[in-house]
Amino acid sequence: MINTQVTIALIVIEILLLAGFLGIIIVISRFSTQIKDNVENLFETLTGDIRELRKELRSYKDEIDALQKAQKENNKESLNKN
Repeated sequence: MINTQVTIALIVIEILLLAGFLGIIIVISRFSTQIKDNVENLFETLTGDIRELRKELRSYKDEIDALQKAQKENNKESLNKN
């Protein structure tokens, strides 16, 4: 009788342990999915920010080129006046 009760208790404990491990595995997989989604969102955000910064840099470069061209023209005019 005692052996049967001990066996049943051990089986119940094993089932509970397996359920606990299964729960841990499910939690870890959910966290890994969340982390993956967060990393993807972060990557998309950073990619968008980088594109915006590139656009700004191009516009600044265009402005600098225009200013340099105007300065060269002014220098030519100054040299021609002298």
